[in-house]
Amino acid sequence: MPDSSISKSDVDVLVRLASTSFPFRVPVINAAGVTSFERSFKSVGSHPSTLELMRKADHAREALATSLMAGTRTKIVTAADIYIPLVYSVMVTCIAQPDEA
Repeated sequence: MPDSSISKSDVDVLVRLASTSFPFRVPVINAAGVTSFERSFKSVGSHPSTLELMRKADHAREALATSLMAGTRTKIVTAADIYIPLVYSVMVTCIAQPDEA
């Protein structure tokens, strides 16, 4: 959950600072559906909970990409709040089973 003590103007300042401090172009997320957790882990992620995690991560990434392209700040933050924990879960899976990842 986002920290409610951070105001919208603080967020704007942080985004401006990050974008001027790190002037990289905006990455393309899921260009033409090429990136997929489910497809990437298909050969090793056969457990039903792993498959569900990969599906959720894919859907969350698509929602984040859509929000970044046309969403409001609230939608972007909401989508990121859903996506980031799923990515952490995928990473934990890779750490727990490095031979399978």
